[in-house]
Amino acid sequence: MDKAFAHDDAILQARNVLTERYVIIDTETTGLVEPEVVQYAALTCDDQSQVFFVRPSKPIESGATAIHHITDALILDAPTLDQLWLQIKPLLLTYNIIGYNVQYDLKALRKSAFQCGMLEVVPKQGYFDVMLCYASLIGEIKPEYGSFRWWKLEEAVQVAGIHYEGEAHDARSDVVATWNLLQWIANQKTTWEVALDMAEHVVDKLDADVPGLQEVFHNALAKITYRKA
Repeated sequence: MDKAFAHDDAILQARNVLTERYVIIDTETTGLVEPEVVQYAALTCDDQSQVFFVRPSKPIESGATAIHHITDALILDAPTLDQLWLQIKPLLLTYNIIGYNVQYDLKALRKSAFQCGMLEVVPKQGYFDVMLCYASLIGEIKPEYGSFRWWKLEEAVQVAGIHYEGEAHDARSDVVATWNLLQWIANQKTTWEVALDMAEHVVDKLDADVPGLQEVFHNALAKITYRKA
């Protein structure tokens, strides 16, 4: 597993996805077993935002409530997913979907849709998972799985030195944290960019009495690329 390549690829992917039309989503759910959505939040690249409590078809597991603090009583009068679908649908179907462990969020949305008897299906493709991107950037190997370690969002945000707006495991706060983390990843430097910076630093210290040497070296560096994004 090439950690340097994975690190650079994560940065390039983050930069690329930020040039597209995207929506960042997050959910809080009834629990890990057959999860249904109890809170949904979305934020688009053009600053459209949504936050909804959602009433599931079953009670919230006590362990889930202990994490996100959402109780059955709190969402007793909340709309079901099918009642919110006309508001949620345009963003999910017209923007590229981004999230932190977003496959879980989409799984919960699909489960909620199924329980509501919805005929339209939540998208299964066209998403970008910031959790996997961050794992590649950090490159900490988990030997038992032979892959990079997956980090909790609050851990990743802390490592990046990002201020958490609100509480973790609130869908609105997690959406903002995911956006900030994605920006942070995109602003990191690839190993090749670090090498170029070092080379340019050397060039800037070259003897100015050597005619055209700095210009030739800078032109050569400008033609070098690590790989296409």
